[in-house]
Amino acid sequence: MPLNFVSNANARAISLIPEFRDLTHDRLPDTFDAIFYKYRFENPYFGYVEVKNDACAPFYMFSNNDDLVASHYFWYGKNGYEVASVREWIMRAKKANIVFDIGAHTGLFSLLACRSNQQIQQVVAFEPTARASSRILENLIVNSLVGRVKVETQAVSNAAGEVEFMIYVDEYQIGTGSSFVGTGKNYEVRRRERASTIRIDDYIKSSGLVPDLLKIDVEGAEEMALEGAQDLIALKRATFLIEVLPETVDGVLKHLGGYKILLIDDHNNATVPFDRQAVTQYVNILAVPN
Repeated sequence: MPLNFVSNANARAISLIPEFRDLTHDRLPDTFDAIFYKYRFENPYFGYVEVKNDACAPFYMFSNNDDLVASHYFWYGKNGYEVASVREWIMRAKKANIVFDIGAHTGLFSLLACRSNQQIQQVVAFEPTARASSRILENLIVNSLVGRVKVETQAVSNAAGEVEFMIYVDEYQIGTGSSFVGTGKNYEVRRRERASTIRIDDYIKSSGLVPDLLKIDVEGAEEMALEGAQDLIALKRATFLIEVLPETVDGVLKHLGGYKILLIDDHNNATVPFDRQAVTQYVNILAVPN
């Protein structure tokens, strides 16, 4: 019975992909799109999803209908997630040597870096929550990338210690918005999970790995992450892709003097000069050394 359920569910979901893409052909991928939400949860898919993006070799991500990112690529297809941000990341990963993926979730940006540039020396994926970090390992195994990506089950902050993560989804999902600060969150906390913290500068000193490309997606703790990276920031050699909130953007910018700041508009598939007034919700910015 379980095998029949999985095969039948997958066959139904796959059969509905053309219908879904016809309904959404005139819009960019969007986590909060009502059609995406409906199709994703009413028509579950269990198994490996092929992830395709422009200028990057394809790879696979596993989902028990529990990974938002894999679901994006299953339903939307090629370039199925944060189109502009992924494009900017791939462009810079092609020239990178050491990459830090901070708040890696299930590893998309780590996988993108590896598949964009075979010469990358090392990718480090920092993901403190248990289910997400274990899923990164599953995704690395199926893509034969275990040696190229080191998974650190730690949170990045401004001090070494321990924090408690608030997780806003139940056990059926690997949440993308888990936070230990709660900034901008008005959701019910469904469960909690403790994790150790580390400073970026301390990790660099202990590992000898100095990144030239970093993604920071830490759900409101981005300024704390930068406070722990002052030595790296002062080198003016690394490019940062950072998700910011209206409440955190000013604090983030004060740490990035001497960097060119760009706004990545995933809703319009564009990268534009930074405009503080445009930060009305969570958004990604690029900080590039001048």
